[in-house]
Amino acid sequence: MAEQLSRERIEEILVDLRNEPPWRKEAQREADFYDGNQLDQATLQRMEELGVPPIVVNLIKPTVDTVIGLEAKTRTDPLVTSDNRASTEGAEALNQKLKEATRMTRFNRALSDGFGSQVKCGIGWVEVGREADPFRYKYRVRTVHRNEIWADWRAREPDFSDGRFLVRRKFYDADELETFFPKHKHLIRQSMAERPMWEGPDEVDETLARAWGIERTTSLLAEEWRDIERRRLALYEVWYKVFTHAWVLDLPDGRVVEVNRKERRHLEAIATGLLEPRKVRTHRVRVAYYLGPHQMDDEPTPYPHNRFPYVPLVGYREDRSGAFYGLIRAMKSPQEEVNARRSKMLYNLSTRRVIADGDAVDDHGKAAAEVARSDGYIILNKSRQNKQGAFQVDTDAGLNEQQYRLMIEAKGNVQEASGLFQEMMGRSQGSGQSGEAIKSLVEQGTQVLGEIMDNYTEARRSAAEMLMSLITEDLAKLDQVPVEWEDEQGALREVVLNQPLVDEFGHRYRSNDVLRLRTKVVLDETPTSSSYRQQVLGRMMELTSSLPDQLQAAVIDLVVDASDLPNRKAYLERIRKATGVGGEQDPAAQQAAQQQQALEMRDKKLALDEREAKLNETLEKTRETAARVEKVMADAYYTKVRGDKTAGVESAYDAARTQKTYSEIQSDARENERKDIEQGAEMYERSRRLSSDPRNGSPQQ
Repeated sequence: MAEQLSRERIEEILVDLRNEPPWRKEAQREADFYDGNQLDQATLQRMEELGVPPIVVNLIKPTVDTVIGLEAKTRTDPLVTSDNRASTEGAEALNQKLKEATRMTRFNRALSDGFGSQVKCGIGWVEVGREADPFRYKYRVRTVHRNEIWADWRAREPDFSDGRFLVRRKFYDADELETFFPKHKHLIRQSMAERPMWEGPDEVDETLARAWGIERTTSLLAEEWRDIERRRLALYEVWYKVFTHAWVLDLPDGRVVEVNRKERRHLEAIATGLLEPRKVRTHRVRVAYYLGPHQMDDEPTPYPHNRFPYVPLVGYREDRSGAFYGLIRAMKSPQEEVNARRSKMLYNLSTRRVIADGDAVDDHGKAAAEVARSDGYIILNKSRQNKQGAFQVDTDAGLNEQQYRLMIEAKGNVQEASGLFQEMMGRSQGSGQSGEAIKSLVEQGTQVLGEIMDNYTEARRSAAEMLMSLITEDLAKLDQVPVEWEDEQGALREVVLNQPLVDEFGHRYRSNDVLRLRTKVVLDETPTSSSYRQQVLGRMMELTSSLPDQLQAAVIDLVVDASDLPNRKAYLERIRKATGVGGEQDPAAQQAAQQQQALEMRDKKLALDEREAKLNETLEKTRETAARVEKVMADAYYTKVRGDKTAGVESAYDAARTQKTYSEIQSDARENERKDIEQGAEMYERSRRLSSDPRNGSPQQ
């Protein structure tokens, strides 16, 4: 049995969270840039002192939205496929169960939200688990904010599978925590009160006294887990690995299972020598719940997949520190420059630089107010000493032109830093570009996102695998589970999972047992977005229109099935009945098809009769040939007798050779006659069966 980690070790893990690279503040800053909060408080205060208007032109948001929209457009569904022919039916049934779960848990929405955080800040998290509320769907797939998760910073795998621990910290109201842990309600109230509480039985007093001592000696800061004003407490959900050894069996089908001492078949296979157990090193996943430094519970993982139930969606990681970052990091500097240039331009347009002598005007304050106006009127002092150049107004028009050029360059830098092209956002850089050129640019922009999209695809598959493992575990507890669905042709199909049966030896087993099916979860190669379906429909219509009329009628049902028409099933039913392709025919079409089949069978029968007549003619010719051979044989024998009497030894040799030739001719003739008779009998029998079969539309003979 795996040992629990001590409270000191858990506390060391929680304290170690402070030593991670300081990426969270930067990630929040990048999220603010996406939201348009691109000027911090210090910058705003300085701009206010200088009189510069705070202008933000958010070029980052449409770029990031383009990438998020690309995910929605190229999204593929998870599928359950079989590894062998015996698991095909079971895999199809499990695939329907997985489709139902992804629909009810809003699987796509959760992964899409996690992908948004992945693109913006470099990391997103998705939880896959069971729902505790019995009035909701039994599984849940939810997005978890990055500030709630702390992973083992020493892990280097994209999915953190080599990490030792994973911690989730979430604040709850005190009364809500009491419903989660009713036996610890006194401890929760004491933690909220920040003072020792002496109430209840003696054992409660002893527990509270020990908890008060833990709070006084813990290295955790109070503000990390306690919010007195809001009356909230932080619950730490610590998932960790405990390494141990286990005995496993290598099954003939390639699976590796752990030895179960309560399983009769495992013990029999080991006792008879069919399977040999071997000792391996592995790990167990456990979960501990801590209220600050107070342990609430520690138990083995409730999930069958023996993994952390949180799926990371990683964007990019720094090589030196491993810190996360997304697409916004490269776009921040040019975005700040665009904002600064735009504000400076507006400031220059709304202000004037005045150079004036002290005696140039009578009232300098009034003159300054008039300069700020576009229709200002300034009266100079008649008695000023400097008659030329005593009062000058400069608008810095040349500086504005320079600021504008630099701003345009900075806007281009934002786009270049993202690696995306204008065409991906629906904006063409020139009217002379062809459709193929634009398509090529979009494809190149997609290649820039290769690492992000690969990480997202892997995370999506991992989340589907976790969800499928929960479904399989629940189905394994049931017998006789029918699964119904409609196939692509609209026909109703049904497969029964875990169907109890008894073999010829009286042993009980289950057909399509979900625990023994050789299946795996993959991602479909075809996107499921509406835009992709419309694109496929357009190609199908273009291809169909180029076919001959008779071929168009044969594939028109496939074109309608690929459309998004709300009543396409009614269209399909009528089209298939009328054409007799891919479905049931109407009575008139069926009768016409039967008549056509009867005519074809009659033509076949006539052809067989003709072949039979030719065969009889061949047999007659064969008999004539045999008669001629017999005459040749008699003549040869007569010649042999005469030769023996008159020609001596040489004539006897010639006669023997003639006899041999006759024997060969006779053997070949008989063999050809036998083959012709057998072929004729076989053709006659086939003709008789075809003509007497009522399904062929011909009258019985």
